[in-house]
Amino acid sequence: MGQVVNLRQRISTPLTATAFLTALAMLLVCSMPFYAETKRQLQQRAEGAVAELPIVLRRSAGQLHAAMSELPQAPGFRQQLRGAAPLLLENIPFHAALFSETGALLWQSSEWQGLPLLSEQQLATLLSGADVVGYWHANGRVYQLLFRHWPEASERILVLGRALDLPLLSGLLTASGLQFGVFSAEHLVVRISPDDEAGVGRRVGQHYLLSPTLAGQPPLRLEILSSSGWLPTYWWLMCLGVLLLAPLSAWWVAQRHANALAKPLAVLTKQLQAYGEGQPIDSLAVRSNTEEILGLSYAFDSMLGLLRRREENLRYRATHDLLTGMKNQNELLRIVSQRISEARAFDRPFHLVGININNFREINDVFGPDIADACLVNIGAYLERENLVAARFYRGGIAVVKEGVADDVAAVVLAMQLSRHHGISKFDIELNVCTGIVGFPSDADNAETLLRRLEITLDSARRAPYNFHRYKPGQEEDYVKRLSLVEQLRVAMIDWHAGLQMFYQPKLNLGSGRIERMEALIRWQHPQHGSISPDHFIPLAEQAGLIGALSNWVIAQVCAQLALWREHGLDLQVAVNLSVQDIVRPDMLDVIETQRKKYDLPASVLAFEITETELMENPGEAMRLLNKFRAAGYGLAIDDFGTGYSSLSQVKNMPVNEIKIDRDFVRQLRVDEDDQKIVRTTLALADYFDLEAVAEGVEDAASLHMLSEWGCQWAQGYYISPPMPGVDVRQWLESFHEGDTVPLGIMPGEASN
Repeated sequence: MGQVVNLRQRISTPLTATAFLTALAMLLVCSMPFYAETKRQLQQRAEGAVAELPIVLRRSAGQLHAAMSELPQAPGFRQQLRGAAPLLLENIPFHAALFSETGALLWQSSEWQGLPLLSEQQLATLLSGADVVGYWHANGRVYQLLFRHWPEASERILVLGRALDLPLLSGLLTASGLQFGVFSAEHLVVRISPDDEAGVGRRVGQHYLLSPTLAGQPPLRLEILSSSGWLPTYWWLMCLGVLLLAPLSAWWVAQRHANALAKPLAVLTKQLQAYGEGQPIDSLAVRSNTEEILGLSYAFDSMLGLLRRREENLRYRATHDLLTGMKNQNELLRIVSQRISEARAFDRPFHLVGININNFREINDVFGPDIADACLVNIGAYLERENLVAARFYRGGIAVVKEGVADDVAAVVLAMQLSRHHGISKFDIELNVCTGIVGFPSDADNAETLLRRLEITLDSARRAPYNFHRYKPGQEEDYVKRLSLVEQLRVAMIDWHAGLQMFYQPKLNLGSGRIERMEALIRWQHPQHGSISPDHFIPLAEQAGLIGALSNWVIAQVCAQLALWREHGLDLQVAVNLSVQDIVRPDMLDVIETQRKKYDLPASVLAFEITETELMENPGEAMRLLNKFRAAGYGLAIDDFGTGYSSLSQVKNMPVNEIKIDRDFVRQLRVDEDDQKIVRTTLALADYFDLEAVAEGVEDAASLHMLSEWGCQWAQGYYISPPMPGVDVRQWLESFHEGDTVPLGIMPGEASN
């Protein structure tokens, strides 16, 4: 959110900025011809300077030649030239130096500072006999040099030079009003300007090459630079005046107009604030001659009427359910609190009847949300016709407030009436209605607790006979304990010390007499509550939505254990129990594949068992999903076979390779003839469909002998071994295969005896 500003600032700031930008644009437009003319004149002066520059440099070179030519006429010059320190050179008006034929410096004048020695390549050029004029830069200065070899003293080379500085070029600089810059490549060597305090001007595109330069240095280029202040001062003063006066004038005009708008708006704001604080206002009164402000005032008047109607609507929404028109949960809480106060004052008990539709989701999926919502609307209308105080609460449930002590029969009758009076006649819809009852003061002493316990009661009613349940003392504590256990289960999946672990029960191959397969069974040894049965905590995980995470944990533990066994040379297959909820998860197969590949396990070491009862709930969908598991190479077994009433055609088409005979048919196999018939029939069925059979629940030698004689391939039970931790499996297998355990005495080869 941007910064908040008042109206005066909102108007004056953009107007002032607009005036400033407009003035700036006008100055830019007006300055273009002036700038172009100034640039053209600058180019003309630069071209003239470049044309005059060679003349000045030739004149300077001529002066050096003349000075060099006059030296031989001086008395004793040749004798002094051959000496080591020719004093005659001290009197000439130029820099001077004397070099040997090897380039060694023999003497230099006091003005000669840092000029170079001569290389052999340069000496070879100079010994040709001709005078050489060149340019050199050193120590921030540029020199024009004249080199001469004297035939009378062949071992000597005389150099005269002068600096290219202001005295030499002052006439040309004064006439053009420009600067000169000498560049070596793109590096500025020296700037020559009549005004030492002025800055370096910009290049104007005119230059002159100073050549030749001595070997070892890049060519020098003398470029024309503009004066740093080439635009006249009066121009800048005029620009400054325009840029100051334009925004000031705009600001003054903006302030006058802003005041005419801001004052009536401030009055309007004050009245609206008073209305917002709850003060009654019949109408808004604002004086203004601005049409838009008057229109705004009329619009606010209209809005006040709309707000009054909307307040009434909001009050209704705050206390009612919009779909059914019944009271909502907030209003229910208020009503119950009021009833509690009245009950205490006049000793009038009351109770709450909770109503929920168990098959509401199925109705929504089959008939659509409109029909499902219509059922709720018609139920609300029916309760209103019966003069019952009803309200929506608890994930779509309905609570009815009734006077007197709780009446269980009346609650069941009400559920039966609602299952028929749902008002949908064109569809054959049967509502599965569950009801629960809590009473005051018997079940709670405040409204919040009463409603919370009604929720708990409705949860229990879903699974109770006649779909009815009445709150019982201690039930909330059990519910809280279940919730706590769910949270502890969540922690146990990440905390190794919380007691959750995998056990493995061997499967005996009745043909080879060896243990080649295991079934993975989850166990929870709670640190405080001791051993908790899977039959107790797995349904909790399903209800709490944790079954997916728990199955992921089991898969990860089993794959890690398989990898550890394989490192010790144990090649076993482990079967993992999965629910239909696991099978239908879109990512279940990906989770299994990820863990298997993580430990580099073949698919054949994993098998999955699904109970027959769950498969029969939706055999078509189960078949489609199981086919994906079989295609990935995993073994599949129907667990608890014989309890789900599956047809032969369904068994034939299911992509399973194994059936497990339920322990209820095996536990009393040696004495129960009916169980014997069922088991033998199941084994024959498995053989007909080319399926392997596993008998679980083997608890005695006689049952094991009978299964072996009847052709059962695998046996599992406490007689062979109870489930054990993964760390004990290796030692147990060694003991078993060495003949130290009971089943070795009843191998299939001996069973016929």
